Amino acid sequence: MSRLLARWGHSVVLLTRPLTGHPALAESVPPSTRKLFALLGIAQEIDDAGFFPARGNLVRWGDAPLRRADFAPGSAGHHVIRDAFDGLLLDLAEEAGAEVRRDATVRRLAKVACGDEGEEQHPQRVEYEDGHGGIAVLEARFVLDCSGRAGVIANAELRVHDQSNATVALAGVWRADAGAPPAEPCTLVESYRDGWAWSMPVSDTSRYLTMMIDPRRTELLKGQGRRRLYLAELEKTREARHLVADARLESDISGHTASQYTASRFAGDGFLLVGDAGSFIDPLASAGVKKALASAWLAAVAVHTCIATPAMRDVALEFFDSRERATWLGHRRHTARYYREATAAHGHGFWSARAEAAGDVGAPTLPEAARTPALDPAAEVHIPVPTEPDIAALRQDPDVLRAFSELRAAPAICLLPAPGLRRPRLPAVRGRRIVLDEHLASAALPDGVRFLRDVDLPSLVEMAGSFDQVPDLYQAYLDRVATVSLPDFLGALSVLLGKGMLTNEPQGDRR
Repeated sequence: MSRLLARWGHSVVLLTRPLTGHPALAESVPPSTRKLFALLGIAQEIDDAGFFPARGNLVRWGDAPLRRADFAPGSAGHHVIRDAFDGLLLDLAEEAGAEVRRDATVRRLAKVACGDEGEEQHPQRVEYEDGHGGIAVLEARFVLDCSGRAGVIANAELRVHDQSNATVALAGVWRADAGAPPAEPCTLVESYRDGWAWSMPVSDTSRYLTMMIDPRRTELLKGQGRRRLYLAELEKTREARHLVADARLESDISGHTASQYTASRFAGDGFLLVGDAGSFIDPLASAGVKKALASAWLAAVAVHTCIATPAMRDVALEFFDSRERATWLGHRRHTARYYREATAAHGHGFWSARAEAAGDVGAPTLPEAARTPALDPAAEVHIPVPTEPDIAALRQDPDVLRAFSELRAAPAICLLPAPGLRRPRLPAVRGRRIVLDEHLASAALPDGVRFLRDVDLPSLVEMAGSFDQVPDLYQAYLDRVATVSLPDFLGALSVLLGKGMLTNEPQGDRR
């Protein structure tokens, strides 16, 4: 985010807090995050950093047997140690022109008076302690809170905690004994009665293994210390225990709060809550880094819009707020299915409390589509582009499924805009700015939509009537608009048909 804003010509000061001394954590970064790296202009630098590859997931969930879910051929993510990953991002921001002030501890954020003629040029004042113990002050048009769980701005009055459950992550680092085979480049996710285990290698011989527990509901060894508690929880697993059977625990056990939270508001006059400062999702889906990067990109676009196009300021801030809220709710719906699956298998309060709380946000109840794979808590979570509706719900929607079946069975297509199709102008990201752009709406999707899995729906509707075969329409879209996968293209076309935006008329009925 700082890198983007600096490259776009803005004056950026980045305050980084002193090192905490806590052990570094590791995270799995899925392959689709590469698109965000490209948007941030750092894809090559990430590739060159030499992080351990991530090529898939090993999943033992509920009462299902262990199974492997590889990423697509030729597709790989990264297993990163956060200290190294965050340090690289900081260096890249500085390289782009952002001024980095290290060892800075923010103490207070305050509003300042208006400038000439009532225009607030620098409405925020940040007071912070520098690395020498002195107090310094910055004034800025925008303050972007990227402080994660610390929530420099959010914790004051905006944070909303999930009171239904608490999660503590107990993390340890294991090293394989001499002669052990190289680690598989896969993330392990395993549920058990009292919690769940997560593990990933960061080299051929070293791996992180974390136990996720709820201290209020897990049967703990009171007063026995973290190491003994950690090992006792590990003994309750099957696959995680097997992974480290020929390894030694080479670190102390570190404890980290991993409870979920959101915000009552993600943006306001002169501030934005970015990434984990705004909301924290269950690490179950390994989407934390991806979510934070998407939030940072959109925050940069929103701030640039506010400065470059003042008339769009309120629209841009509201747009950022709504998308952050939608991302949080989308992840809650995504994980609700897996909580219910674990509840059915383990019957423990750790899982039932989570299932009940996540169900409050409207988890889908329709059966899965025939082509949808079995429940996979480690499957990649799709972070929606702005103005994209709930993909998981659409995949289960009976109208969309029927449209897809009819599309496959039709010998030819004759696609026309449906009578109920509307084309409202709504906020959307175009390049570096949020603009009012054409969307599509119908009685079934009244709020309007522009993209589905990166398929540009208005462009697709415009060209659809010129082709009588789906393969020809798909090739034309690739040539004229953008590269998208065939499944995403067919899914978008099915939504347009199923939700009353396109009709497929028999050839003889076309006028």
